[in-house]
Amino acid sequence: MTDVRPRRGTSWDAVVPDTYPARPRALACEQYSDRALSDWYALLSQEPEEDEVQRFLELHPSMIPGGSGDVGPGGHHGSDMGAVFRRPNLVGGGRTFQPDFMWVTRSTSQITPILVEIEKPSKRWFRRDGRPTSEFTHAHDQLNDWRSWFARDGNKALFREKFLLLSEKHEDRLLEPQYVLIYGRESEFGIGGGHANPNGLRYKRDHETATTTYTNGRTLPTQPPGIGRAVFTDGPAKEVG
Repeated sequence: MTDVRPRRGTSWDAVVPDTYPARPRALACEQYSDRALSDWYALLSQEPEEDEVQRFLELHPSMIPGGSGDVGPGGHHGSDMGAVFRRPNLVGGGRTFQPDFMWVTRSTSQITPILVEIEKPSKRWFRRDGRPTSEFTHAHDQLNDWRSWFARDGNKALFREKFLLLSEKHEDRLLEPQYVLIYGRESEFGIGGGHANPNGLRYKRDHETATTTYTNGRTLPTQPPGIGRAVFTDGPAKEVG
């Protein structure tokens, strides 16, 4: 943190270190992780709406999958400025789309946009007859819409220009998007979840590309607080921690 108040004889352009000893300090990573996860599971226990989940993750962007290279190939260099985009507009050839969140991570050989769609946690994956629900089919089809957008001529170039924040657009690196859908609850696939063959449905779920539940123990890990320090929209950045 820096103190941007001007010292005597300086202008507003001067930025000096914040040496005020009573300034509140950031929580240690372990404390932050414990507190954030406690608040997260408390929220899920209240059967939240999708917009409530969205607001929580905007305050805790380190919990959004993809920021540390944990989704898809590469991405271990992280995202520019440690930033995640909030509901970015994919504007170009064809229809316009708006994922809930998006990381843009890098490695030495490629650029990896990671587009994330979240849904209301109480939505179910399967009907009693074992077929996907219409809600799941609709949510999953959004990932196919995004794939179609990136496949259109010229859209990847537009994406580089708009969403690679630094001046270097890395034209020599492949741009290979990844798509994530966070949907449903792990309890649907256990005893009492309403299915006669939960193990078979769990197998189908786990072999569905880039989909996971809210509470399966693998989703939304709390990464170090430095991952996802800001949430960006298509306009100015908003600091969140």
